Amino acid sequence: MAKAKSEVSNPVFVFKIALADQDDIWRRIAVRASQTLGDLHAAIFDAFDREEEHLYSFFFPRPGSRGRARLRDAIEYSHPYASDEESPFGETRNAAKAKLRNLGFRPRQVFFYLFDFGDEW
Repeated sequence: MAKAKSEVSNPVFVFKIALADQDDIWRRIAVRASQTLGDLHAAIFDAFDREEEHLYSFFFPRPGSRGRARLRDAIEYSHPYASDEESPFGETRNAAKAKLRNLGFRPRQVFFYLFDFGDEW
């Protein structure tokens, strides 16, 4: 059976989202390649039954980076309000405009999601 054209041109990414300090708490989340990191944030928000909105960022470490450099030198995509502000980590990009298909994901790639900059959930 042939796949529909829309399925081929708009594949689905499946992410395993685990809490950093409690890796036994996790969810699998599926999103289409045409969606944005802002959409991925919304899916994570819903999957973990969050109710209060806060700012968020995704951090994509550069290949080969280790230790503190993993975040310091990472590419950061943030909530649209946060992407307008200066980040201590350098340039911040708008997560609501970052299409998943353009991010070059690799199988089993690790990246970080920070929700609520005050409580760091």
